[in-house]
Amino acid sequence: MATACAAYPQDIFKKVQKALTFRGPSFIHVLAPCPPGWRFSTEKTVELGKLAVKSASWILWEREYGKLTISAQSKAAIRKPIPLEEYLAPQGRFKGIDAKTLDELKQRIAKNIAHLTAEEEASA
Repeated sequence: MATACAAYPQDIFKKVQKALTFRGPSFIHVLAPCPPGWRFSTEKTVELGKLAVKSASWILWEREYGKLTISAQSKAAIRKPIPLEEYLAPQGRFKGIDAKTLDELKQRIAKNIAHLTAEEEASA
């Protein structure tokens, strides 16, 4: 299993190559920013994908035989994430987001980071 983001094509390529070496099913969950649905201009597609990772709202990881590994890009983001607002602001779908909802999103991201980093440490 793995997560990937369209803004990091080499990461996707490596994960697909690895998945093809396994017998049986593999699963890669890919974040692909959607200009019409997310309401941003198409030329910002790669930028939005990178902002998702840099804000730690989308963490790149892989799990192989129960061992979880967080990618270098996401480890850097976890250590020093950009403000979530930098990722949300360019997206029309988040226009008018209130402070309470923004805080809830930040709490969910923090919980996800804590869960994944604890799991990575435990499986090391």
